[in-house]
Amino acid sequence: MIRDFTQFSVMDFVEEDSFIRWARHGDPEATAFWEQWQKEHPEKTALVTEAYRLVRLIQVQETTPSTQTL
Repeated sequence: MIRDFTQFSVMDFVEEDSFIRWARHGDPEATAFWEQWQKEHPEKTALVTEAYRLVRLIQVQETTPSTQTL
C-alpha cells in the first residue's frame, strides 16, 4: 500500500517509521526517499522541517526488564 504523505500532519510524520529512520538514524534508503519526496513536494517543507526537528528531539530509552520484575 502506497501512503499519501501529502495529507500527513506533523505528528503523522513523527510517527512514520521510514521518516524516523531518516531523521534519527540516517538510513540510506529512507534518506533517498525523503530527500526525493521533499523535492517533489516543496510546499510541505515547513511540516517536514518541524517533524524532523521533533523526531531529533525525542529520546526513547529502551530497557529490558530485570528478572526480578518478571
